[in-house]
Amino acid sequence: MFKPALVIGLGGTGVLTLRHLKAELLGSKERKMPPQVRLVALDTVKEEGSSGEATTDLAALRTELDVGEYYWIGGDIYDYARDIARDKERKPENRKYPHVGSWYQAEQYLSALPRASFTLERGAGQLRQFGRLAVFHDVQTPAMSGIFDRLDTAITEIRDTGLVGGLDVYLVASVAGGTGAGMFVDIAHLVRRIASVKHNIPVT
Repeated sequence: MFKPALVIGLGGTGVLTLRHLKAELLGSKERKMPPQVRLVALDTVKEEGSSGEATTDLAALRTELDVGEYYWIGGDIYDYARDIARDKERKPENRKYPHVGSWYQAEQYLSALPRASFTLERGAGQLRQFGRLAVFHDVQTPAMSGIFDRLDTAITEIRDTGLVGGLDVYLVASVAGGTGAGMFVDIAHLVRRIASVKHNIPVT
């Protein structure tokens, strides 16, 4: 019997780990995913499995993540970055992004990087601020946030299996890249907020 758990993979390392885990779970005697275990992969690579590792002959790399398990949080963030840079010219009381402008070095990246770097389809280019910016860009409007929706849906599905007590949540990411290393702290905060505030479920 598997314990209720939410496993969140961030970036390429997180995605690969979730595929390994899914392969192991599907290889158990039940031959199916336990209903009380949910996988959520978040990455700035547009196509799951397109990071170049798929040529390796491993069972995990032949195990696909379902549509509901994989969410691409990339896209074109150029206008968002420009708006953050312009935000610093506004009076403090009129600023739209003080929570982002305090850490995102918008002017530096806009002047130093080509336009294409702001289209996150093949990863964050080992730029941790881009990985984190992708999260903030997605959750600007919670009702339209794909991250919020995926995490909320996963927690709801686990709860509906008869969850008693707290929920074990595991975050898997590399600290060397841009996507996972850039977003793991914010995702940890977000999942705790969703579980405790919306569902009244303590997270461990």
